[in-house]
Amino acid sequence: SISLLTIDNCSSLNNFSGFQCPESFYNIEIINNANLTSLDGLDNCLFIEGNLIIDRNESLVDLSGLSSLQSVDRNLEIINNHSLGDSAAIAFSVNIDVGLQVIIGGNAP
Repeated sequence: SISLLTIDNCSSLNNFSGFQCPESFYNIEIINNANLTSLDGLDNCLFIEGNLIIDRNESLVDLSGLSSLQSVDRNLEIINNHSLGDSAAIAFSVNIDVGLQVIIGGNAP
């Protein structure tokens, strides 16, 4: 597994197409990527041993690229993504076994 995947402030990133995603990570942080519209390309990711943080991705409209994700051992945070509805974030989170906290808020109504 990869220990840490941090994608922060990559304004030219639209999705993860072509990324060879392993089945597990320790932490994934996807933060402040203005033009990221989808998480397509992360489909093979099944387990996160630490935290999944999706924060301040202004154009992100859905989380279907992580539809294979089964568990996050620590915290799942989906916050401040103004094109993604809180209801979509909640619907995504109920299908994942989360070890500690689920934090959802500040997304689109």
